[in-house]
Amino acid sequence: MKKVLSLALLALVFILPSCGSSQGNAESVNQKIEKGEQLSQEDYSVMLDYLTDAMTSAENKLKEIGDDKEKLKDFETQMDKNYPYSETFMKNLSSAKDLDDANKKKLQELFAKAITISMQMSGR
Repeated sequence: MKKVLSLALLALVFILPSCGSSQGNAESVNQKIEKGEQLSQEDYSVMLDYLTDAMTSAENKLKEIGDDKEKLKDFETQMDKNYPYSETFMKNLSSAKDLDDANKKKLQELFAKAITISMQMSGR
């Protein structure tokens, strides 16, 4: 199970594409994290939506890239620039003990999508 979770986290961290409309809210949540402020369920929801949007976009982009290793490298490079909060959000979400049921469900769906994508990636 830990190996699957690790693969899912790697997929989240390394294959996220261009940024979506939630960037402003994500920046605000990231600032709360940096200041060590208490996160609300809405903050967790913003993080989950940010990562879910990114995973959906990543999935579509990876289909477009196919087996082109050079494009894949470029894609991974763009992730850091376009989704600067992904690692921070995953770290906080993976250690969150107080997620409500709705956010737990979103997190499970996110991990399922990440596992699917990482399995597709490992087949290349």
